[in-house]
Amino acid sequence: TCLILAGAATGIYVLGSLTEFLVEGGLHGSWQLRRRDRQLQQLKDHYVISGFGRVGQRVATQLESAGVAFVVVDTNPETIAAAEERGLLYYQGDATRTAVLEEVGIRHARGLLACADSDVSNVYVTLAARAINSGLYIVARAARPDAEQNLYNAGASRVVSPYTMAGSRMAHLAVQPLA
Repeated sequence: TCLILAGAATGIYVLGSLTEFLVEGGLHGSWQLRRRDRQLQQLKDHYVISGFGRVGQRVATQLESAGVAFVVVDTNPETIAAAEERGLLYYQGDATRTAVLEEVGIRHARGLLACADSDVSNVYVTLAARAINSGLYIVARAARPDAEQNLYNAGASRVVSPYTMAGSRMAHLAVQPLA
């Protein structure tokens, strides 16, 4: 009788655990993870967006409008949730790590857009990506003017400074309002 009771208790426990897993969406989440992993493995000739803050989100919008394949990489759970809500392909991780860049297919990528708020992060991402894929086209964001040369030294193909560009554009519009 002890054996029968132990078997019944084990069966009830397993059934309860399985029900909890299904009710909490575990099965759906597992399917989504597997589907995302398959999509990441199939990526070729795509772009990697490192950093999904204001600039990264704007870049994603432009690439999405152009119908270009890309994957978003960020460590922030909130920005990853925003990417997921938009139905974008994403990977939560630190793009300064070689393993993360490998996971998002940097070897087969067309380009990298280093959009993080941190110049240091963008330099490290650029260095790591360039070491893996020497032919990669890299556009990096520089918050400070002195970071521009560091990004070029790290292997960036082009460097963009949003603050410099915005300031120049605003001054131009003020001096030549009809242009």
